Amino acid sequence: MSYDIWKHDLSFVVRFNNHFTGTAVSDELPVRLNNTFIRPVQKTDGAGLRQTDGTYRFIDLNPGLHQVLWLPPFMNSYRGWISFEDELNVVLPIENPGAVIERVLWPSPDAVVSPSTTAIRGKLRGDNVTGLEVRIMPDVELSTPFFTLSDRLGEFLFQISNPVTAEDNGLLSLRIEVEAGGRVVTGGGFIPPATGATFPAAVFKVKPGICSRVIFQVT
Repeated sequence: MSYDIWKHDLSFVVRFNNHFTGTAVSDELPVRLNNTFIRPVQKTDGAGLRQTDGTYRFIDLNPGLHQVLWLPPFMNSYRGWISFEDELNVVLPIENPGAVIERVLWPSPDAVVSPSTTAIRGKLRGDNVTGLEVRIMPDVELSTPFFTLSDRLGEFLFQISNPVTAEDNGLLSLRIEVEAGGRVVTGGGFIPPATGATFPAAVFKVKPGICSRVIFQVT
């Protein structure tokens, strides 16, 4: 008995990472190519398209431009993930098909937060609060590379990923910046009120290891 041996050529590899942690998104995403709707190769055990290292691998593609989609049709988020970047375009062939092409996703305002994660489920209140850049950092730091954008309701989710030293009272002192200081935070409070103290400006304090719901007044 003879067997045919099929050889496949790797075209490219892509991985979607959490903006705040830099780690691969654990959910399997409906990754595919635009127009052709070709999907990544399955795992060796046939259980899904997301490989154990979080990558999606395309094989045997023709030379030329290929656009990678990760959202279902007519949706702007999926399983608590959103993107603020343009779709990924890959022109084949590439020099090193095995080099991982990394893309960034952000947790959506309604995303589930893992236990023991310090996060702010925030809401901006004021005029024109859609699509504003939000950065939250320890009060002692001047800046942070991490950011997110508010949705049409002014809501957002921000994970605190870098180590923050708690004060003697066990709380973390954080500072919010909106539109690189172009919008002024005039104070806010927690929901429910018992979970945190009201604050008169951009500095507020949260309990570490939980997701706090916070309202921010902006002008």
